Amino acid sequence: FQAEDGIRDVERSRGLGDVYKRQIWDRDESFQQDAQNIARQHKAWFLFGVNESAPRGRLYNSAILLNPSGQIAGTYRKVHLIIFGEYVPGRGKLKFLERFPIRSYDYAPGDGFKPLQTDRASLGCLICFEALFPRYSRILCKNGASLLVVLTSDAWAFPSYEVAQHSRTAIFRAVESRRFLIRAASHGLSQIISPFGQVLAQIDIGEQGVQQAAVFPIRPLSLYHRIGDLPLLLLAAAIWLWALYSAGTALHSAQAPSECSSGPEQRR
Repeated sequence: FQAEDGIRDVERSRGLGDVYKRQIWDRDESFQQDAQNIARQHKAWFLFGVNESAPRGRLYNSAILLNPSGQIAGTYRKVHLIIFGEYVPGRGKLKFLERFPIRSYDYAPGDGFKPLQTDRASLGCLICFEALFPRYSRILCKNGASLLVVLTSDAWAFPSYEVAQHSRTAIFRAVESRRFLIRAASHGLSQIISPFGQVLAQIDIGEQGVQQAAVFPIRPLSLYHRIGDLPLLLLAAAIWLWALYSAGTALHSAQAPSECSSGPEQRR
């Protein structure tokens, strides 16, 4: 159930403009039933991406977790939205923007990075663009996430090199957090990655399929997640101070008066 695949038409929604080929979870009962049946039939936890209605005619870019009984166990709503991709600042006031192919409705941000709970693990969800930023996975792990999951549709960049670039950032998040990471992508790389950056299973870009690998929850925080970017910031500050000192020393040497005398030699 990715945002660009397996799509069903949804009625035009008041205040949303043309919402076409999109799932809006709370307005599509047949979609809800299909998802719930998958969880029940497989007796498994089921995590998938959807749209949800939000206040003021907006949408949420969400991940919903169903338990093996098909009931909603948790919802994560994307926090970091892409400017001009998922929202337009000053919409309606900047008339010149109407000349560009920008969607006629906005997404609303979620209320924070909160793990979703299963009976065995706490899932730290990142949606699309959020996986580029180390601080978001760090926040999730500090909030208790023991397994990281990235849900994304890379159709926006397919088939350019940007798909591969966007896909491969997941390895960094796995290593930084010392967590197993599962990346489920349409048009991009779908991967299961070990805490040491080893790709345990993969579905290549533009392909469909099913892969599996053994993963388990890891709860202790990694060294990076305990101390963050502080060592790097201190190193950068030291380099900056050294550069200033070197530049000042060189400038002082260049401006110092010559010690050589231009007058006649004095005889003893």
